[in-house]
Amino acid sequence: MKQRLTFLFLLMLTVTAMAQNKKVAVWDTKCSDNSISAMQRVMVRGGMEAAVANAPGYTGFDRASFDAIIREHNFQRSGAVSDNDIKRLGEMAGVQYIIVPEAMADGKDFYIIVKMLDVESGEFGAAYEELCTTSATDIKNACAKLGSQLFGTSYSGGGNYGGSSGGTSSNGGIIGQLLSKVLVNVTALLGDGGRHIGDTDKPGFVLQYDPAGNLYCGGYGYSSQTTTIGMYVAAEGYELANCPDSWIYVGKYKNGIKEGEGLVYDRDGNLIYSGKFSNDKPTGKYPDSYARTVISCSAFDMGNGDYYIGETIEGVLDGCGLYIWSDGDAWWGFWKDGEQNGPGIMMNYNGSYFTGTWKNGKKVSNDIEFSTAANKSQSQPDLADFPWIQLLRKATTNAPKKWNDGDRAMGYRDADGGIGLYLFGDGSFYAGQFTDYEFTGLGMFVVQSDENIISNCPDGFAYVGNFKKGVKHGKYGVVYNKYGKIIYKGEFRDGKPVDLYPSSEYTLSTYSNKSFGVYVHDNGDIYLGEYKDGVRSGVGLYLWANGSSWVGNFNNGSRNGFGCQMFYDGTYHYGKWENDAQVK
Repeated sequence: MKQRLTFLFLLMLTVTAMAQNKKVAVWDTKCSDNSISAMQRVMVRGGMEAAVANAPGYTGFDRASFDAIIREHNFQRSGAVSDNDIKRLGEMAGVQYIIVPEAMADGKDFYIIVKMLDVESGEFGAAYEELCTTSATDIKNACAKLGSQLFGTSYSGGGNYGGSSGGTSSNGGIIGQLLSKVLVNVTALLGDGGRHIGDTDKPGFVLQYDPAGNLYCGGYGYSSQTTTIGMYVAAEGYELANCPDSWIYVGKYKNGIKEGEGLVYDRDGNLIYSGKFSNDKPTGKYPDSYARTVISCSAFDMGNGDYYIGETIEGVLDGCGLYIWSDGDAWWGFWKDGEQNGPGIMMNYNGSYFTGTWKNGKKVSNDIEFSTAANKSQSQPDLADFPWIQLLRKATTNAPKKWNDGDRAMGYRDADGGIGLYLFGDGSFYAGQFTDYEFTGLGMFVVQSDENIISNCPDGFAYVGNFKKGVKHGKYGVVYNKYGKIIYKGEFRDGKPVDLYPSSEYTLSTYSNKSFGVYVHDNGDIYLGEYKDGVRSGVGLYLWANGSSWVGNFNNGSRNGFGCQMFYDGTYHYGKWENDAQVK
């Protein structure tokens, strides 16, 4: 969402300045011995991209555009790719440098090496290396340190490099650093290069951060007539439209501009206006000394690497504010007496988020979980980008039966039937019902990456529906593309759709609130499957970080119906569940 504030000419100046910067792209993380997970590869690459974003004189090249060039020209993404190929790709992308990271793990030790290719000369500069632990925080900090060595910038250690407390929100400050962490895995780029997390398909909450460092967090009205409340924080060198010497606005918006009751604070956190806005302008005297000076608004270093930006009363978090944890997670919403109270949005480092209501610091509403991949925007990341393959392999490590081509299966399967999980050697998988050891009944098939598709279904990434003797066959079948959007609903015969493919919007109208998504929890658990209105509903697979899994039907976010619980040691329980509890 773009705020229609009247500082567009300043943004134009910023874009012009950025055009003079040297463009840098980051290659996918190499690992010669396959000792690191897909998630760790993404973390290293994301960490180096954050380092580029924070290096003066350099601009990161849009990852989505970089990946598009790689796919279009069929470049190998990792492994034994030649330096000449990397140079050629850099020339196609129009970048001056390409960072090539490599990582390896040995137990708890994590080893990162980075070097940077000068595209024009085709020569690599010095290689830099860093040893850290496998924790997410240490990996991100190691990448920040490596970035400082590549670009000759300062690094003070830990998660608090650069900047200081007290109110600046520029890209070089600590707030900018932490916001970069929050958004590092979000590839939903705005037109001007900014980023956001949140729901744009319907009214909800978002966090938006533009290249200059201006920040908006708050409500988003899918309907232009929706009035919502939000908080806008101007970057260093910027101020609010029509509000001289301002820094933060907390109040109502309509049609993307300030409209209704609002508060304005200066850079010292002082309240300088409290009153109404109309058409983005204050209607009362501005500035105005306000009697309730007990209210202030500022940025606070919490002393443990966390940061808070927002309103306080006598130094206690109270009002509207954004809390950013040092690991890259963030929460925006309303506070009372130092605790979260009211509606808000929780945003995770992996790009996923959920909205809900908090009371006294605890969630009290049913969380509505969202995957960035479930958004209909074509700028969203592929479902294939999420690291479920590692957990699937872990889940089937102790499977009692394995095939020579690398396939693995777990679950309750015999001549009469059952439910289970089948992992193909290429990473595609089937989760659902079996009869005579074949896929027969209701099931879910998901391909490993967008380089593969559901057979006979162009752009098909996931299929949920009826199977017969291993092929799609039956009255019910739903096909989702890699963005989680339904593209076909109808009958299948002998593996082929019978009706018009892709389905018309009219045919899909009653299913428009359904999607296929991926949600990665903070503890490493992963859910893959169907959603309805953002809540787990339909066929799904839940993977615990320890390698156990469950496949079956979900309703209103809980396991409901027949399913199979599969444990990492190869054992399983087959039966019926109600509200997450096995009853049969």
